[in-house]
Amino acid sequence: SVIVVNMILLGVEVDLAASIGQENVPVWYGVVNATAVGIFVVELSLTFLALGIRKFFCGKNRAWNIFDFCIISLSVLETSTELWQQAIAREQVSTSQLRFFRSVRLVRALRGVRMVKLLRYVGALRTLVLSIASSMASLFWTLMLLVIIFYTFGIMFTQLVSDYCRYEVGSATMAGCVDKVGVYWSSLPESMLTLFMTISGGVNWEETFRPLIDVSIFAVMCHIIFTTIAVL
Repeated sequence: SVIVVNMILLGVEVDLAASIGQENVPVWYGVVNATAVGIFVVELSLTFLALGIRKFFCGKNRAWNIFDFCIISLSVLETSTELWQQAIAREQVSTSQLRFFRSVRLVRALRGVRMVKLLRYVGALRTLVLSIASSMASLFWTLMLLVIIFYTFGIMFTQLVSDYCRYEVGSATMAGCVDKVGVYWSSLPESMLTLFMTISGGVNWEETFRPLIDVSIFAVMCHIIFTTIAVL
């Protein structure tokens, strides 16, 4: 429950800091944050004393113990840095120290990873996560297939548009095609990105389709075939 409450308050604090500025966030947020970290440290210390160093790092729950140890250690570092930053004047903070403070503050978000411990107690949630994890191999090969499709069709469109710009427009490079043909199909990476955005909602497929009408009927057919394959 402490983990859940701490994550809720952390989300509220981050949202509030983005709205009114970190300097104007009420002090009690920092107090609650430090209290939560203190509770986590006490919990980890009691577990360590009860199990001993051997069972803590080598027992049957060693994965969870090491996980908690790393997250809580980083939380202690983040809280200590936050108190140090508040103790010194803003004018005395150098650029390197400021970068360090900003980097350490990102550690706070890692505290939410501890919520995965809820998987030990919620059977339905654990089953769902295990189902997702077991399908990661299939997901990987599905992504690889999509990359191959993007790459293959990207080569076609880039070559067709490049020839169009060279022979029809009279430009030796894509820079001469100032219309949407040059915008969406100017290079192989750009063509692959355009194809990805076409099927993911990043751009309307008609916006990328219309400029190809001036290129060739073959480019139009390739776009239709790609869209059909990607949708299926």
